[in-house]
Amino acid sequence: MASIGPGALSAIAAALWLVVEVPLGIVAVVILVFQANDEYYARGSVGYESISTTAISIPVFLFLLLVPLAITTLVSANVRRYWWVGSIAGGGLPSLVTIGAQRWSVDIVSSLATSTIVVGLFVIVGWGAYRFVSRRWVLSADGQSWVKGGLRYPTLSDDGRWRWDGTTWLPVMAAG
Repeated sequence: MASIGPGALSAIAAALWLVVEVPLGIVAVVILVFQANDEYYARGSVGYESISTTAISIPVFLFLLLVPLAITTLVSANVRRYWWVGSIAGGGLPSLVTIGAQRWSVDIVSSLATSTIVVGLFVIVGWGAYRFVSRRWVLSADGQSWVKGGLRYPTLSDDGRWRWDGTTWLPVMAAG
């Protein structure tokens, strides 16, 4: 089975972002605006209104990180040699936009710390997807089994008449 090509992978990631993340972001902003208005009027119209400091802003912004996390996993699992591209471009940079919307106006030091932690999380998820999800089945040295990580399956069928070569079942030729 062939890997997804870079063009198709880019199209899938862009479609996920446009079709899922953008509408979710719009809904999140609308919800946060209403929440900020409610909190502002509950305080007696004192202080300021900010969607980044409402009681529900952190859970909403964390929810918005789910799509970049899915994009990171998809890209890192399918881009073999440059798995970190999925971590940084697929999820890390979009997540910085989400974090920036919430944190940059509050405190620059905590913003940098939060950004570093979130991008580090995306790097760890990308590496895990590259290391464990994208593993391929390989033929063992003796040719008797297929191995993927800790899994091992024999190349012969249960009755011993067929051998799996990685793409199709072939009849086993009788010696003699």
